[in-house]
Amino acid sequence: MRKFFVLLLVFLAFPFFSFAQSADKVTEILEAEEITYGQLGYLSACELSLVNDSASFVEAFTALQNEGYVSKSVSAGDKVTYKGLAGICSKTYGIRKSFLYRITSADRYAFRQLQSLGAVSSSADPLWTVSGYDAMCVISQCIEISGQGSSNEGGE
Repeated sequence: MRKFFVLLLVFLAFPFFSFAQSADKVTEILEAEEITYGQLGYLSACELSLVNDSASFVEAFTALQNEGYVSKSVSAGDKVTYKGLAGICSKTYGIRKSFLYRITSADRYAFRQLQSLGAVSSSADPLWTVSGYDAMCVISQCIEISGQGSSNEGGE
């Protein structure tokens, strides 16, 4: 019986050790007053399995940019605006796209779509920079909207 509990403890403790660096990065993102494209790219690229969780912010951003999720006109150190966040989240989580977003692929329409779905505050401006905490809240809402966070397997 004692061996069982020791093995159970080791089995349960293993994930905590293997995700230590990821937790440090997530904490850094949450505490950021203004999130960068590198930090947002890390979250998105890990979600899309483009990089593993030990990748740097710049490596993750580059992978995301190479896949076409981010414009070539921005760099990893640039501050993320709400419309930039909306564009990346819409692509990452497969949020239903509005008619104008399908036609233009402009982040502005992704922002408006996320506002109408309640993921982004109706008082937010598309050009405001986003804090790490607010970005995580929007990402969390996008996960719920996309059905990935719900208990039903089929989603919407």
